Amino acid sequence: MHQRWEPESEEFRFDREVLHQIFLRFKPYRLLFFFALLLTLLATSAELGMPIVVRKAIDAHIVKRAVRVNGQLIPLGRNISSPPHSEKEIYYFFRRGAVQKTIWEQMSAKAQAVPGAIVSENLIAIPFNSVSDLPSDVRAEMNRIEAFRLIPLAGLFLLLTALFFLFSSLSSYLLIVIGQRMIRSLRLEVHRFLLSQSYAFFLKQPIGKLITRVMNDVDAMGDFFTQVLVTLYRDLLMIAGVLIVMWNFHSTLSLIVLIFALFLLFWLGIFRTLARKNFRLIRTKIAELNTMISEHLFGIPAIKSFVAENHFSQKFRNLNRETYRVHMKQIHLNSMFFPIVNLMNYLSLGVVLWVGGRKILQAELSLGILIAFLAYIEMLYTPIRDLVERYPILQASLAAAEKIFSLLRIDTRVAEPLPAYAVSLPQAKGEIEFQDVWLAYDTEWVLKGVSFRIAPGEKVAIVGFTGAGKTSLIHLLLKFFVPQKGKILLDGVDISQIPTQQLRSHFALVPQEEYIFHGRLSDNIRLFDTSIPEEAMEESAKNAGMEWFLNRLAVRWEEEIGERGVNLSVGQKQFISLMRALVRHPAVLLLDEATSHLDPESEQYLQEGMRRLLAGRTAVVVAHRLSTLRFVDRILILHQGSLLESGTHQELLEKNGIYARWVALFAPLDAK
Repeated sequence: MHQRWEPESEEFRFDREVLHQIFLRFKPYRLLFFFALLLTLLATSAELGMPIVVRKAIDAHIVKRAVRVNGQLIPLGRNISSPPHSEKEIYYFFRRGAVQKTIWEQMSAKAQAVPGAIVSENLIAIPFNSVSDLPSDVRAEMNRIEAFRLIPLAGLFLLLTALFFLFSSLSSYLLIVIGQRMIRSLRLEVHRFLLSQSYAFFLKQPIGKLITRVMNDVDAMGDFFTQVLVTLYRDLLMIAGVLIVMWNFHSTLSLIVLIFALFLLFWLGIFRTLARKNFRLIRTKIAELNTMISEHLFGIPAIKSFVAENHFSQKFRNLNRETYRVHMKQIHLNSMFFPIVNLMNYLSLGVVLWVGGRKILQAELSLGILIAFLAYIEMLYTPIRDLVERYPILQASLAAAEKIFSLLRIDTRVAEPLPAYAVSLPQAKGEIEFQDVWLAYDTEWVLKGVSFRIAPGEKVAIVGFTGAGKTSLIHLLLKFFVPQKGKILLDGVDISQIPTQQLRSHFALVPQEEYIFHGRLSDNIRLFDTSIPEEAMEESAKNAGMEWFLNRLAVRWEEEIGERGVNLSVGQKQFISLMRALVRHPAVLLLDEATSHLDPESEQYLQEGMRRLLAGRTAVVVAHRLSTLRFVDRILILHQGSLLESGTHQELLEKNGIYARWVALFAPLDAK
């Protein structure tokens, strides 16, 4: 096991590596993701086609202006390189299309009477200033025909609208589904990571911060999938498509729009630099708040009993004020940046309207192109506005992702033996041996050269003053920690060679303070392992002398237990802890002062069952009460990390050493 690890890195490369880690998790959904992107492409194409249809309707069927340059008639549209205005003539034109021959001949004959008219087999062109000279019945017929010709374009526009709605809805739905699945997978990944870490990991990581990672930060990353990613690809595709179409329509007007867009891009770079550090700080402050709230709630008994509410309230108020200031700084940044987007939008609209209007008056641009261009400007700035509005979400998501992936880089798992050197131990007799074991936390030695042997079925008590290393010795057996020196053997096998899960299956730990989970009593005994039958629980309750407790419950094993066992006494929690251990029939029972919280009546119930509990199995008992020592065969005395004495109760008393002093100190208290 790695004894040291780096804290969460603040220099974790913020964008590239984090995004790489995010998109690595797209692999299981890549086919669905690419299908969603294809739908987005189709939706964007449909939306881009709408202004083209409008432009076609205006220029070909509503306004219908053309310019005659050097004798050639050119419909107004794209960039026109022409001589000065005085050499251009503007015409109103009408194409024959599918008009019947007789009707066309009648219209042509009447149009020829207009001065300057150009009439051919498929075209009628009237000087724009002479349109009023065209007979009213001809104009009415032309308008009727053009209105009829607008029907297919209107139908095409509606079809594009329906396709856009269909494709965009499907792509958004698929991306949200992918996002929700990734959130589910990521939360499972973080939870699985936490459960896989060593016991030492949780001694150095605040619980509130870990809760923040599993809940708040994963939710913040979920916003990236469900809010940002849904529109990010569509918006980027739309921006690229709009710029291409605009450039194809009119390069001069496109350059005007690009100048404003480049200025906006420059401003975005400044905003991104200023906001990045602040978003990191926001995630840190949220984790600190969760940690403090967790500590205060768990510490309510101490806070209440010492009337410390005001002090803790002030401490929380200070941190809350710091968090508020960090959020307000981000709000100030947002308030400076967001109006810039609207300003660039309106400025580009105004300049394009002015330049395009002049070109229309100079017969160098059609009205349809200008209207389509103005629509494309809105279509350009709408995704830009969306990206800007979602940029704080993106930055918050990336900051949360940075915290999560920095956490996932930590590895404190107990090192498993290589397959070639692993030793399987499916059954254990319970022989334990420590050989010159040394253990240190950081730089301080907790155990110093400890050596002893426990025979199968032997009951051994570990006695010593506070800080002697008793609990650390228990933790070494379970590989919660790994000694820096020496060996620990189970049935003659070095426990470092035994797979961790198999090793722990031979032990059952009853700690001094057991955690009780919310749920049924049976779930707390089984720890949600449904392979343990109710008969085994009944047997363990009988052996533990706990039948009296069960008989007081209306529904016995189905009794609901509150969070952290709030509806149970301390002694009842300890009984549950004992049953939890015994129902698994361990080869070695580890009791870390398991009866310290039992009242005399509860302990009396347990005394008779204790002999049956320990019969036939090895037991290591950390003891502070003399009553616990009645059932042990031998006592080991730890003092300041060293094993100083070993023997029976009587033998150690006769030595008149540390154990004798310990008995003299605790015997009066135990009697009380």
